[in-house]
Amino acid sequence: MQKMNRRILIADDDKAQLHLFRKILTPSQPLNSNALSDDHDPFELYLFNDGKPLVDFFKKESESGKRVPLCILDMQMSMDGLETAKALRAIDPEVFIIIITSYEGVFHKDLLNALKKEVYFLKKPIQKEEFLALVTSLLISRNNQQALHAAYEKLNLAHEKIRENEAYLKAIMSAIQTSVMIIDPEDFKIMDANPYTMEMLQCGKEDLIGRDMYEFRAGDQSVCDLNSRVVSNEYALRTRKDDIVYVRRSVKETRVRKKSYLVQSLLDITDIRRFMKKQEISIELAKYLLRMINGISSRHTCLANRLNLFFDAIYFPCFKEGGDHYFVRTLDFRNGKRKTMISLKDQSGHEVGCILRSIITDLTHHAILNNEPELPLGEIITILNHTIYTSGIFNANDFFTSVDVVIDHQSLEMEYVSAGHPRFFLIRGTEISGLPEHGGQGRNLPIPVLADMRYSAGRCRLQSGDKLIFYSDGLNDLSKMKKKDSFTYAMLKASVLEIIRRNPAISVSRLMSVLLDTVSQGSDIDKLSASQDALPDDITMLGLEIEDETDEYEKVLKADTLADLNQSISDLHLQFFKELKQREFEISDLGIHSVMAESIINAWIHGNHRDPDKSITVQWRYGNDFHLAVHDQGQGFDYQQISDPRTEENIVKGSGRGIYIIRRFADDVQWDKDGRTINITIKSCYDDMEKTEQRRKKKLIRLW
Repeated sequence: MQKMNRRILIADDDKAQLHLFRKILTPSQPLNSNALSDDHDPFELYLFNDGKPLVDFFKKESESGKRVPLCILDMQMSMDGLETAKALRAIDPEVFIIIITSYEGVFHKDLLNALKKEVYFLKKPIQKEEFLALVTSLLISRNNQQALHAAYEKLNLAHEKIRENEAYLKAIMSAIQTSVMIIDPEDFKIMDANPYTMEMLQCGKEDLIGRDMYEFRAGDQSVCDLNSRVVSNEYALRTRKDDIVYVRRSVKETRVRKKSYLVQSLLDITDIRRFMKKQEISIELAKYLLRMINGISSRHTCLANRLNLFFDAIYFPCFKEGGDHYFVRTLDFRNGKRKTMISLKDQSGHEVGCILRSIITDLTHHAILNNEPELPLGEIITILNHTIYTSGIFNANDFFTSVDVVIDHQSLEMEYVSAGHPRFFLIRGTEISGLPEHGGQGRNLPIPVLADMRYSAGRCRLQSGDKLIFYSDGLNDLSKMKKKDSFTYAMLKASVLEIIRRNPAISVSRLMSVLLDTVSQGSDIDKLSASQDALPDDITMLGLEIEDETDEYEKVLKADTLADLNQSISDLHLQFFKELKQREFEISDLGIHSVMAESIINAWIHGNHRDPDKSITVQWRYGNDFHLAVHDQGQGFDYQQISDPRTEENIVKGSGRGIYIIRRFADDVQWDKDGRTINITIKSCYDDMEKTEQRRKKKLIRLW
């Protein structure tokens, strides 16, 4: 707090009067008042025997910035009180003046007219209490005036600064060649916008301010959830002239004077989108070629001793032209041996050339496997590295990491080679191993770094129930979507360990899904496919599990009537559905009932011809997928000769409808050679788009 100004100048040619002023204004005890300040500092007195030296001192102090709030003048001096007061007011019009006079108030009006501002008069002899009260009051008033004046000056400076800032901000906003909007976070009304926004949306400011920002969205785009107050995505806007503008949108919350605002910037990417549209056919064609080269990845592969190799994949590309690619392939040896190879590669980059390098890489890889399938895995990868290095297709900064494994169907021996790729997990019971181990066989440099690099392979023998999880480093970086550090290998391993200890019987397919949710740490993983550009890198996870096909259940049914059969079907349906729900299968009640009922009724009617002495054997197994087999004792049939029930000529016929319903809800349907057994597979999570794509590529059963 600023100290009170107590300076008082007194002029009187009577020394006795000056002594009296000093005595009154310098009390022996502190004033019994806190009017001036809490510390009761004494008055600061300056005494003069005439008006002229007082005026000279006053002028000097004023020029140095040391203002004097109060002057006390005697009327009868060489330079009388009136002349002294006029000189003081000429220097500082705000100074308070008390004139001590022996005359009556007849001169007061003349003095006031001469000084133009109020002057205070005290008649001799002065009264101590009256004098002290007036001096104290005037000092307080003068100090308050000065404080108020200083506050006004400060406020004026602040207003001037605001005006300068507003002009600066207006100039900057006008120069920015990107749309900027200020939006109310409560109702999403546009509160302000820069000139470029009006130009981009082809409207005036009056057509923009106060409107809901989503009124400009084009088509059926969903309203973006801004509750997180941080959004980055692509959006399509419709201008006032009905043109479509594509933008990359960023929205972030800010607070000014305890009020929230959303600041939205829109970068016009219409030209980029048009260019990408022209290139889209080439990109899709390249991706289609890569899919054709690698073919369909078999979800189930039969191994020896009634074991089954299950395979599943989760894939989210960072861009349409992502760098991750994989294939699963069964190798047939001349001695009758069979092995399955799994290869996961992560190409550097994400542009169109990345897909072309992926095509060359996998074409070369398949060619080596076709020519020398029986070579050890380390030799195969060594040849792949040398061929890619010497091809001249990869630039100096181009490379890929990979992990390749080969599993022997008979012995379950697994060879593995990692070329700079993250370690994969081998899960056995509740124990986890990371392969290749540090310093162990199978750990190598990326491809192609050195032309003559020899790639080593590690080995281990798998067992029934073993699970394998392979992944690209995009999984480690997924947590960056929430501005967090990458998930390290140790963190991934700890997460997997926690999951399997909670549920030791969890399938590898379910395990991958739970792990992905854990790593994403709240990122909306279900929406990644719709906004892939938000991903920091491609995400690929491959899961393998050695399943025991003998771990199955069986029930033999016989029925005299359809009503009896329906009762058996109902009992089985309740048993199936309860067990599938416990295993977290996302299967509809209608779907599982339709598949089971149609397959059993078909076996009873078309297979056994309603013969009550013939049985229907139902076998089922719960694994990563639900497997259902229905056997009848009939003569069999040629399932490929059944007509399509959806055509106009067959729409009213009964033939084929049951099989159509089965195929509608099941993920895979196959018959044995004589048509007496139908084998049905239902995935744990229904994906109609994936099922359509699988059938389009697979074409193993040409049935509609």
